[in-house]
Amino acid sequence: MIDPEAIFEGKRPDTRKLLSSGFVQNGESFVKDFPIFEGQFVVKILFSADGKADFRVLERETGDEYLPARVLGATGPFVGPIHEACEKILTELSNTCFLSDRFREGQAERIFACFKEKFSAEPEFLWSKLPDFCAFRIPGKQAWFAVAGKVEKSRFSLAGSGKADILNLKNTPEKIAERLKTGRAYPAYHMNKKYWFTTILGGTVPDEEIVPLIGESLLLAGKK
Repeated sequence: MIDPEAIFEGKRPDTRKLLSSGFVQNGESFVKDFPIFEGQFVVKILFSADGKADFRVLERETGDEYLPARVLGATGPFVGPIHEACEKILTELSNTCFLSDRFREGQAERIFACFKEKFSAEPEFLWSKLPDFCAFRIPGKQAWFAVAGKVEKSRFSLAGSGKADILNLKNTPEKIAERLKTGRAYPAYHMNKKYWFTTILGGTVPDEEIVPLIGESLLLAGKK
């Protein structure tokens, strides 16, 4: 059984994007049908105003609900592939029509706003198994020029418990080495440490210093 709450955890709907994607507003809800299995079935997806998702799988010919799609542990010739099709649609909507609430405080919120306003880039949550991580692509291209996420503070020997907001950016090996020496950066978290570095979005490095670094990362990533 699919768990929509897990797919949309930590996100809120972007009304403008839902409407531009073909959803119809019905009161405070948004509804759209998605044909699957070459039109044999229809997935009717409904989002409430606060982003709660619900879906029904209907047989196209009769309009009857295909109930096994909502039954935990159900088996049959269609139910497995139908689950996969529904999950794929919901995940894509989560990535394209929803905004993240995971980086909505302090420096992380300001830097994320800067990505949109100054660099025309928005976060893409590409990894279902890593819901706290997102990538920023060069506008109009596939290449990433930044990756943000939440990582346990202990990974960076930071004081306190919980997770820190981090930002991976690209730069030259020489400049990265210089930043590492001054303690203003860390070896890149899960990235190529020769060409990427990690900055903690916790206020230690001011916005005025991070924003030009984002611009440099964009330029370097674009040269690939």
